[in-house]
Amino acid sequence: ARESAMVQMLEQLPQLCREDARFLDRLGSLEFVTTASGRVSRPWELYDPSVGELQELLEGGDFYPSQAFTRPDLMSALIRLGLQTGLDRYGVVKVAKSIAAMPQSDAERITCRARSFVRFLDTRLADLASERYSLAGAGRMAAFGFHSLV
Repeated sequence: ARESAMVQMLEQLPQLCREDARFLDRLGSLEFVTTASGRVSRPWELYDPSVGELQELLEGGDFYPSQAFTRPDLMSALIRLGLQTGLDRYGVVKVAKSIAAMPQSDAERITCRARSFVRFLDTRLADLASERYSLAGAGRMAAFGFHSLV
């Protein structure tokens, strides 16, 4: 019931924004998107499941909106609200933590994900260290107690 109400709200987002200019900003800070694992999150805490690069790095239902939110029109609205389409420093920390938390009994899967992660870092380290990423992720990282990685 809650999830369908949130989907209906996103369907009406243009109208709601016309009625209240601050609605979009307020909504982006609320936990209202159900994840594939059933948790409720803010849009900016989640990632676009259609981005192939992210699929290799982010495994599990806590990273993505539930199936109910994956229609193209709803994904577009979630992106406007901050849904991530790439990894910033905060996302890199989340990936590292998710790999570290994997059960040791699944060594092959850990190795595969760790290799994908190292490849990503190897190709994106300069971008992650740039000022643009430093400023973009600083607020979210501070909110979760993280400090600069560089």
